[in-house]
Amino acid sequence: MSALLEKMNRFFNKPIEEPDTIQVAMMIAVYAHRNQMRVNETPYINHPLGMVRHWFRLIMEEKYKINEQVMFDYHLPYRGVEEVIWLHDVVEDTEVTHEEIEEIFREYGYGEYFKEYIDEPLKLITHDKEIDYSDYIELVMKHPTSAFVKMLDLCNNLDLFTLREVGDKEIDRAKRYVKYFKKINDKYNYVWAINGYCYEMKYWVDHGDDS
Repeated sequence: MSALLEKMNRFFNKPIEEPDTIQVAMMIAVYAHRNQMRVNETPYINHPLGMVRHWFRLIMEEKYKINEQVMFDYHLPYRGVEEVIWLHDVVEDTEVTHEEIEEIFREYGYGEYFKEYIDEPLKLITHDKEIDYSDYIELVMKHPTSAFVKMLDLCNNLDLFTLREVGDKEIDRAKRYVKYFKKINDKYNYVWAINGYCYEMKYWVDHGDDS
């Protein structure tokens, strides 16, 4: 057992037995961000949690069953998205490394899943602070999952109600975030795709599966 997993097991006292990939990512994030607070003095873990809830609302998870085929048809990434949401700030802002995350996924039997769906987008969305933010966005855009998760990240950070004050600095930051959001969307057109997916799912639920 890896040293990090031993620490996590002690932290959770009674960890989830045989967790799925999303639960593995969530446990890593909760442990990694355990002592961190956001600028508005709320627990840091509320940030990825808010992104997950936003994603669920977008794809109507709370009302309808996710249809992976329809998401595929609209070029919306699905597998790996929630895991990357939970993990997107872990390597950047905590002592936990990418290699340690991969090792834990392997220990739970998800090594191949990590390699296929999490590894690359997680590396791309982790911001090396020596890289200018606009150049970082270019890197994020190299993979559909990291691009999608970054749009969710920007949306969560644009929530003005989470700010302690709204001054010129906060307004300038919001303008930059909107610009980056648009840049990513110009490449992947996820705003159109989300609306198309939701419309088709609503039609499918209202009229039944005619196939």
